Amino acid sequence: MTLPSTLPSGHPRQRGFTLIELMVVVSLLALMLGIGIPSFRNFMETQRVKTAGSDFATALLVARSEAIKRNTTVTIAPVGTGWTTGWTVTGGGATLATQQALGGVTVTTTPDPTASVVYQGNGRIASTLTFQFSGGNTSSVRCVSINVSGVPNTTSRNC
Repeated sequence: MTLPSTLPSGHPRQRGFTLIELMVVVSLLALMLGIGIPSFRNFMETQRVKTAGSDFATALLVARSEAIKRNTTVTIAPVGTGWTTGWTVTGGGATLATQQALGGVTVTTTPDPTASVVYQGNGRIASTLTFQFSGGNTSSVRCVSINVSGVPNTTSRNC
């Protein structure tokens, strides 16, 4: 069934939206964006911190595995002045992996902020270390701790 092209009054049938309908839709869209954008920023920051912590824990597992496989020391060292600028994994005179600077993520470590993680040939490290990854928001924190057995543990709380 097709609609007639004119109304019974003889006026042509109008198609599209009225200005009022368009303004209502734009207002609702603006309201939804105003509510959603801050939540999205928080989500993105949390994901950035979570990814950085996971990348570091993966690098630790790779270093431990390579140390055991090669039966030699493997070192994870910060690039430049600290861990926030990235890290490298080296063993047996070769670079095994690298990580670039972490945008928007701060890394603090205890006890020594510039200490390297050195895995021995048996997969162990000399002392425990703790790395805290955080963003601008205090609620987005990831803690990566390594005990003397060399196995990293990741938690979503302050160290």
